[in-house]
Amino acid sequence: MPWIIALVIGCLTVITNIFVSYNARKTSLEINKRDFNKTVLSGNRQVWITEFRSLMSEIISKLSYYISKDNLSEEEYIALNLLLTKAELMISNGTTTTLIDTISKIQDTCSEVLRSNEATYDWTMLLKQIKSETILAIQNEWELVKKGE
Repeated sequence: MPWIIALVIGCLTVITNIFVSYNARKTSLEINKRDFNKTVLSGNRQVWITEFRSLMSEIISKLSYYISKDNLSEEEYIALNLLLTKAELMISNGTTTTLIDTISKIQDTCSEVLRSNEATYDWTMLLKQIKSETILAIQNEWELVKKGE
């Protein structure tokens, strides 16, 4: 009868090894996914933050210039509209809808100024609004980078 005990122990050993191996594979996949998020996704977010910050600073700088000169030529409008559209396309998550709305207001205001040479919207308020919303968008993305998401 000792062979029955050895057979039971052997079967239990095989079942335990299968269970341990399955759990080890599952844990390994989770660790690999987390490492991937930390390295690749966070790196991509950092690049996006840098590009977006540069683009928005260029937009804000041009807006400040147009506010100071109180005029907008067709070439300046085309250049600014290109930058605004690029910024709008870089924003994809749902937390930046107010920034998209502000970009749309700026585009509409610039179009009005180009047509009639007078704006019906307060440029200074738009400028402050786009600055604060840009800062919030960059802070949100930076928090995701720090978390490794």
